[in-house]
Amino acid sequence: RGLADTVRPRMASLASAPSPGAKDVDFSAGSGEHRVDLRLTVDWDVGIGGGLWSAGVLLCQELASRGSWFENEMSGQKVLELGSGTGLCGLAVAHLCRPSEVYITDLDDHVELMRRNVAANPVRSAPGAATSSAPTLHVLPYDWDSGQACPGGPFDWIVGTDLAYNPALYKPLIKALEANSDAHTITMLGVTRSDTRQVFFSMLDEAGFTFYRIPDWETEGKSNAGSVSNFGIFVIFRKRS
Repeated sequence: RGLADTVRPRMASLASAPSPGAKDVDFSAGSGEHRVDLRLTVDWDVGIGGGLWSAGVLLCQELASRGSWFENEMSGQKVLELGSGTGLCGLAVAHLCRPSEVYITDLDDHVELMRRNVAANPVRSAPGAATSSAPTLHVLPYDWDSGQACPGGPFDWIVGTDLAYNPALYKPLIKALEANSDAHTITMLGVTRSDTRQVFFSMLDEAGFTFYRIPDWETEGKSNAGSVSNFGIFVIFRKRS
C-alpha cells in the first residue's frame, strides 16, 4: 500500500496536514516553567512517521500539564521513545522532565529526520544548576520485530504514540515492550481509539502486562484535532507477581 492509502483512513488523527517534502512547524505545550517550544521539521517523504499526529500532541500536552509530577518522577532516569518519527515526544520528555538519557528511535528511514530535529532543539541545563543537568539524547534505528533490546535498556520509562494502529504491529510492539522493560518500567502509550482494537489490550494482558487509561476528563481540551474521545493515553506496566 502507498503512503496515501495508509494515511487517508486516519486523516482525522493528523495534527499537521500531509504535504510533499520537508517543512518546518512550531510546536508548543504547557506554560511557565513547564512549557516546551519546539521547531520541528516534518517530512512526509520519509513515511507515515514524518508527520505530526494528534495522539503525540496529546501525550506532550499531558506531560506539560503535569510538569512538576513528571519532572519529579522522570528526573535522572532513562527514557525510550518507540516509533518516534519526528522526535516530538522524546524531545518533549527531554525538555520537560529532566531525565538522564532519552533514546529516540524508529526505523532507519526516519533516523535522519529525528537527528535533524534533535539538533535543532538543544536541551539546556536547568537554571541555577551547578553542573550540567541536560539529558543525553541518543538517536538510533530500532526495529521492534528484531526481538532484541534497544541499546541502553532496560529503561525506566517507555513512551510512544500511534504505535498500534495496525493489527500487524501488535506482536512486534509487545515484543519491544518485553525486550526493553523490567518490573519497574512504566510505559505511556498514546492511541487513536478508532484504529487500536481491543485485541491489542487482550494481547498485552496475555503477555503479562497490566494497564489503565487516563480518564477523558483529565485530557479534555489537550488535543488540537478532533474530539479527545477518539484519543487516549494508557499507562502500562508489568504485572506484579
